[in-house]
Amino acid sequence: TWAMASDCERLTESLSLLALEAVTRSKKTPRTDRRGGILKSQFEMITEKMDSVLGLKKGEWAKSHEHHLTKRLGVEKRIVMRWGRGSTKKNDLANAVKTHRALKNTNGVADATMLSTIVRNAGYSQRHVSCQGEPKPDVGPGAPAEERERQEAERSAGVRLVQTAVRDAAET
Repeated sequence: TWAMASDCERLTESLSLLALEAVTRSKKTPRTDRRGGILKSQFEMITEKMDSVLGLKKGEWAKSHEHHLTKRLGVEKRIVMRWGRGSTKKNDLANAVKTHRALKNTNGVADATMLSTIVRNAGYSQRHVSCQGEPKPDVGPGAPAEERERQEAERSAGVRLVQTAVRDAAET
């Protein structure tokens, strides 16, 4: 149905979302590897077609439906947002900070979802991902000074982000 609508230039956003739901929930859709495999290529085919139909930049349509695609359909956020492997927390934090600042500057209100994302991801590089947020140990005294300075800077930046998020939450 999606392919016929595409050929006839009759695609709609709801039909494309339905097609993505079918692809992600189909037991017949092979998942050849952990990186997305065939599922990823079908996802990209549908989302790129919608970008073209709506005159958007590559990946913009999927980004505008990110919540639906990740929460409801279970598509990995990095695939939706076109992020490389291992960069989800970094990019998620950057997007949350950017969105939070824009919302706060526009209407003076802090968004709880953005604040939660900021607190959850602040200092991500100083935590073991596989250990549910357990901190990495301090860099030893024999480590290069640059490594100790980097660790301290990353930890301080994380603490500042959390403090700002808590302050902004208290103001609203």
